[in-house]
Formats: sequence, C-alpha cells, structure tokens
Amino acid sequence: MHRNKGYLQTVALLCATNEIAELSELFLKAGATRITTVKDMSRMLCGEAHDGEYPLRRHSRIVEF
Repeated sequence: MHRNKGYLQTVALLCATNEIAELSELFLKAGATRITTVKDMSRMLCGEAHDGEYPLRRHSRIVEF
C-alpha cells in the first residue's frame, strides 16, 4: 500500500490556513515525512534526510579495525 513509505517525501502546502491540518493529516497517512511551505521546499536542516538518504552517508563509509 505504501511502497515508497521508506523514502522521504516532501509536501509543500499552498492552501488556506483552515485547510492545513486536514491536508497535513492526509499526506502523513499517505507516507509523507515532511510537510512545509512552498518557500521552504528546498531548505534543509542539518542532519536531515533528503530524497530518502542522508547526504553524509553518500560521501562516507563505515570501516571497522
């Protein structure tokens, strides 16, 4: 049912203020993991995943001695 649930899915809401709660609930149930405004759609927080992966993991590897 939620085959992409394991991946970050960002939703930007552009709606009336009284619709935010209802729409957010629907998107969260559908698997969205981040709900934001349109102007903050590309903003990232330190350590936050983007497009289903953490940027630091792409450029590093774990080794064991």
